[in-house]
Amino acid sequence: PRRTKKSGEETVTEGWASVQSSEGYIILSPLANLCYANTRWGSTRPVIRQCGHAAHLKCVETHTMSLHHRAAGDQPYDGRFAANIDDGEFLCPLCKQLSNILIPRDGCAREASKHTEDEKVTEINDGQNCWDSVSRVLAVPTPNDDKYSQIGREALKRFGESLLRAMVVPWERAGRRNQQRWNHMIQRWDYEDDAFSGDDQTTVKNVMTLIRQQHIAWSSLGHSASSSEASTRGVEEVTPFGTMSTTSDPWPDYNAESMDTHPMMLELRRTLAATSGLLEVLMKRMQDSSVAENANASQYGVLGVCLSEILTGKSWLWEAANGVVEKKEQLVQWSQLTALMSSMPCHVSRDGMLSQRHEARAAAATMWVLKGLGTVGPYEDLGADTSNFEHLPPTPVSVRQIQKTATGSIPQLKAGWGSMVPSVGAVSDSGMPFRPAVAASFFYTPLLAWDLSTLSGALFSTVMANKNDSLPSSSDLLHISKTLLLGRMIQSLITPCGVILSKSGEDEDILLDFWSEADIQKEGEAIVKIAQFCKNAISSKSLKIAKSLLVANDNVDFAKYHGAVGRSTLPFARTLLLLLRACWSTVKQRKKKGKVETNKSSADDKALDSLLVHDEILTFEDGLLLLREMGGPLPSELVELSSVTGTQNSWWGLIERWLAGVIGLELHHGSRGKCIINDIDPDATFSQIPPPSETKGSDEKPRAMDTDQEKTESVGMDDADDLLSDGDQMAMDDEEAIESVNMLDVMDMDNSEEEMVDFTEQAMENTTDTTSRNQADVSEDSSVDGSYGSAPLSPSQRLLDKEFACVARSPIIPYQASLLGTEPIGPGTRGAPFEVELASSVMRDMSHLGMIHKKDIATNCLIRLPKSFVELYSLVNKVKGRDGSSIDDNDDGGSTETAICLLTGNVMRSGSPRRPYGRSARPPGTCTLHARQVGSGIGIFFLVQKCTVLLMHNNKSAYSASLYVDQHGEEDPGLRRGRPLFLNEARFKALETLWRQAGVPREVAQIRSTSDRVIRDNWY
Repeated sequence: PRRTKKSGEETVTEGWASVQSSEGYIILSPLANLCYANTRWGSTRPVIRQCGHAAHLKCVETHTMSLHHRAAGDQPYDGRFAANIDDGEFLCPLCKQLSNILIPRDGCAREASKHTEDEKVTEINDGQNCWDSVSRVLAVPTPNDDKYSQIGREALKRFGESLLRAMVVPWERAGRRNQQRWNHMIQRWDYEDDAFSGDDQTTVKNVMTLIRQQHIAWSSLGHSASSSEASTRGVEEVTPFGTMSTTSDPWPDYNAESMDTHPMMLELRRTLAATSGLLEVLMKRMQDSSVAENANASQYGVLGVCLSEILTGKSWLWEAANGVVEKKEQLVQWSQLTALMSSMPCHVSRDGMLSQRHEARAAAATMWVLKGLGTVGPYEDLGADTSNFEHLPPTPVSVRQIQKTATGSIPQLKAGWGSMVPSVGAVSDSGMPFRPAVAASFFYTPLLAWDLSTLSGALFSTVMANKNDSLPSSSDLLHISKTLLLGRMIQSLITPCGVILSKSGEDEDILLDFWSEADIQKEGEAIVKIAQFCKNAISSKSLKIAKSLLVANDNVDFAKYHGAVGRSTLPFARTLLLLLRACWSTVKQRKKKGKVETNKSSADDKALDSLLVHDEILTFEDGLLLLREMGGPLPSELVELSSVTGTQNSWWGLIERWLAGVIGLELHHGSRGKCIINDIDPDATFSQIPPPSETKGSDEKPRAMDTDQEKTESVGMDDADDLLSDGDQMAMDDEEAIESVNMLDVMDMDNSEEEMVDFTEQAMENTTDTTSRNQADVSEDSSVDGSYGSAPLSPSQRLLDKEFACVARSPIIPYQASLLGTEPIGPGTRGAPFEVELASSVMRDMSHLGMIHKKDIATNCLIRLPKSFVELYSLVNKVKGRDGSSIDDNDDGGSTETAICLLTGNVMRSGSPRRPYGRSARPPGTCTLHARQVGSGIGIFFLVQKCTVLLMHNNKSAYSASLYVDQHGEEDPGLRRGRPLFLNEARFKALETLWRQAGVPREVAQIRSTSDRVIRDNWY
């Protein structure tokens, strides 16, 4: 759907596009806005579901080893047709549910030690600064003792390895090939090194792999809670008065008696404890690998300090905004590194969204960062002979462009820059860049640019990495939650389409149940002021945030702004409450187990308990109401603070720091040499950055865009409706721009030597195998010297650049979209057909935004099907362009069944069009490929000719109960009886619930393990 404005009228246009391929098996696809391959956070999120059974690590290892032995001997074994044991899958020996991970118990890494009398719990009094308290619990001290259980550390090691293996999806593992022309060090997902002799004599080893595992664990924790809350929010319920949307507590029967024993709470608590233990192991390994003399026990882990600074908004950008002259050289260094970090992906899954070439560039940039090569020295001036130098990556293009566009001398990144010491002496002492954190990029990403579900998982698990005598208090947990929820509100206000407005007068009746009419107007007016303030700050593109707010117009319907922001923050607020339940229960259990003496329950403890067991807290459909129940700052309070001088440590000062951080990140966007060095050092000057070019084809020269970019002026309150999105729109008014980008000419895509991002579903993709994509990666990079304004490379530098996937000349993320929509898209494939100017007006990177609740609209996980099967059959035939069910003459033995994806609405021909004789060489079918692309291997299809549901998980599929039955409730498999069939609402709802609860993989495994006949792998 998209909105157009004509003569003040609004129309919504919905459509479908035929993308039938030459093979004829992709028949119909819905119109897609744009691809999501060029986003920082990717499209896949991990979720952990548990069966609840416990086992010893050695016992499970023995069990899985026996499965492999029996499989090698071609003998039957448990889960032979249900689990891919080569991918780490197995069936639970007790309940036979599909599993691929073992979650260690809480505290398994650290040996039990009794609490001594000398160790007292630090009580936080009411007069202590809450920010200091939060920073203290986030800055976890580095491990300083040897009281670690070897078997516990081994269990956590296996936990991290299983997470990493699960995120490298099977088809990517099988399809990746070594590129002989690339350096072998960048062939892996994460750069690893055995040793490196540098200025600080630090061992690199596999630190980036460990950080990747930790990132996946954080994302698993946050999105497991997010998935749980979404399963009961916006559920469709049919009543005698019509269809309505309902929201309920995802943990039924959770109350004061069961708050520490509820099974769903225990499941999330186990994930929280394992994620926290994994961080302890990561810190211990980094500390053991560091040989720096100043790495002692009295220091704090740098990763926890980074998370603390993300939450509190403290960064080098805020120092640059305040003009800290004595740190000028250090700030210039940070600007160059931020240009690199803004171009690095933060994906948690290797699911094929980025091609092998771009992943190799990311690994090369990581290698450059970890070795601290810098922009000066022998690596950048190799001359004609490289035989005397180790093959090391050149400077990445985003940093190299800054150096090449500087007309004067600017401070260089010298070899050995930054630090590899994983600890700092004080919580506030983190001015020197920690190179592994720079390579990961997200540790220095501002809060407003984070995936907040992942960040919440990181924060709650990090505070639990403290010892029992330093665990967070209830006030600490509440303060973290309030800060995150406030960040979500600001994030939704600054992100395009982050807030969806309803029609005037529709929200006030619902809000009056919990708010007075005066409060509704007061909070709505404050929201409009804050939104205007954020818009003006972003439009100014300045780190110095103006301290002025506009006066709201009385004619504005403030209630709809109040309701819209409440719905935007609702999903994340519910996620925070679930994480609070698990975290607070873990704190109490650890103190009880460690026999930590504490005072009686404080007022904050009682307030938190009352909040968590509130009967209706998770039935509210207003995120601002949840913020009020937490005791957080409401918009009206924020507006009052904005007019008070000296608000540096207040909530309003926090918002200003957040905005400065995200604006600074945007000012470095695009891998085109953008920076703020000239703002830090007025003596530094830069040549004009070449504008993005319009590429019409490989033989046509690029056409430059107009470089005059006018700053967006502030709008008056008469135009307040333009501050936020209205309805299901894309935040633009140019319908022709959308259509032009959607209908890009991709016929010449194969002519480009570097693969293009996939804009349509599968129109031009060879679906027989992934070989064609891998072959495209083998070709030479299409970028040439001088592309995007870079200086030419010498012959030796060019050869070295090719060895490292052209990291010095080409971007890591192609056509990278702007976060706030204020900057043009980044460079991509030179010579490929692409409308840069039109794409820049449409493309937005919203991979960090998360879910938004819609008012009175049920969250339909599956597409709506006609009530009558005859109507569905007739519609499918009309779509296929046939008058009947006859098969085309060119059908050559492949599956001729028509499949409808119940997740996206795609109509396709199931199976592969041509079947080779050998099973080992059988290519994946169309449904399998489609499930990989849109569902990370999970899909739900309806087979029209069979009149049955097909469930899919990776290469395995299973038939499920049909959605259409006759008047007696009986199915008609294969349509043999010819009786009238009608949609069964109960079965449809059960299938939708299965999808909401992420139960498709286990359902496929259960059906296949209990059936006497199973579908061949990759058949559909």
